[in-house]
Amino acid sequence: MLFALLSQARITDEYIEFHSYPFEPASVSEIRLLPWLVVEHVLPDATPPEVHTRYGDILFVHTSQRETLRAAAAEAGVPCVRRTDVWRLILEPFADVTFDHAHQEATFAALAASGVSRQECLELRQHVALALAVYNTGGLGEWARLGLYDLLNAYRLAGKDFRGVYHESVAIARRGALL
Repeated sequence: MLFALLSQARITDEYIEFHSYPFEPASVSEIRLLPWLVVEHVLPDATPPEVHTRYGDILFVHTSQRETLRAAAAEAGVPCVRRTDVWRLILEPFADVTFDHAHQEATFAALAASGVSRQECLELRQHVALALAVYNTGGLGEWARLGLYDLLNAYRLAGKDFRGVYHESVAIARRGALL
């Protein structure tokens, strides 16, 4: 199955161990252990929760591990933060929700604050449209809220050059302003 299912990670006071990580280009695909020393911060309230590394990767843990991640990060001295979810904003038109003009303008303003111009947003939307259409048509997408995790799954299903898309998509997500 191409849809990436997250297995539970082993979260300890020294590291996070990822088992069968679904996105092959990720840093933990071959070396499964991620020491807390290389974790920049975590977003336990993201869906799914995210681990941002000092070397630019974003890794996901199972939603059921949200509180375990929060507690282990605090114990390791790793900040729990919130960021603007750039991909959620970019992918809004692909969700099963209608937004009025004022909301759309607020979305463009929030993206601009994270370094994504209106033009870049429109180009990215055009670039991902086919992959998201396949993903949503197959009933796999989260219809009310799409984000980086969904985008990566959509590209896997569409059979796109996943390695390049992975790194580019993660880099765009990391632009999200800290809140």
